[in-house]
Amino acid sequence: MKYFITEAARGASGSTAYFEFQKGRYGGECWKKDSLCISAGRWDALSLTELFAQVFPAFDCCGVTIVCRGQWERVRRLARAVPEWEQAMGELDTWADACFEEQGAFSVLGV
Repeated sequence: MKYFITEAARGASGSTAYFEFQKGRYGGECWKKDSLCISAGRWDALSLTELFAQVFPAFDCCGVTIVCRGQWERVRRLARAVPEWEQAMGELDTWADACFEEQGAFSVLGV
């Protein structure tokens, strides 16, 4: 993966300056072993807040956003407008599909 790393890799980095993409609805626990993470620096460089705010007008970089299948499909459509958005979000497709099949949603936990 070019944009996202596993939770194990994030933990090994010693940094918590990451957005965590967590399976299911957030239940109060962070840094789950099956989460995927993207550094805050990379998030900012890609302007991903701009992308997510188009689907989630109240998107908060420090909060929790629950993403259902329909919302994810909209993010993916909008991501086509910027090649790097499309590439980055494309890395999540298989993982996101598994989230929707198993738990119906995933959570984006801000920094």
